[in-house]
Amino acid sequence: MATALPKALIDTIEMDQIHILLARQNMQQLGLNGRVTIHHGSFEEILVKLKTSYDAVFFDGFAPSLSLLEQMRNLLNLNGVLILANLGLAGGSDLRALQHELKQTERWQKIQTIEHNSTQVLRRI
Repeated sequence: MATALPKALIDTIEMDQIHILLARQNMQQLGLNGRVTIHHGSFEEILVKLKTSYDAVFFDGFAPSLSLLEQMRNLLNLNGVLILANLGLAGGSDLRALQHELKQTERWQKIQTIEHNSTQVLRRI
């Protein structure tokens, strides 16, 4: 993403220390230091500490809870894009609650569904 958008500043959250080391090596090789900030910790722990707003949020963890979804929405600028992967991992009432929230047209505009309906791309209204 950082190479495709040369003016973008990117925050990423990673729990695994080995993945962080590999990511830092890759960023150094690609000259991306200073444009990508890696936050070490769980998504839930780091998300509440972020104080900026974003044009886009990409979530590729386990299907988010409604609470996490609301936190991500609050971080998005108006008309910001939310990409939610792994929605197929949610089940039962969690999946129904997510589907219900994402159908709220006064809050979300569905842009696209990809990866056999397990990833949704939405715009914050």
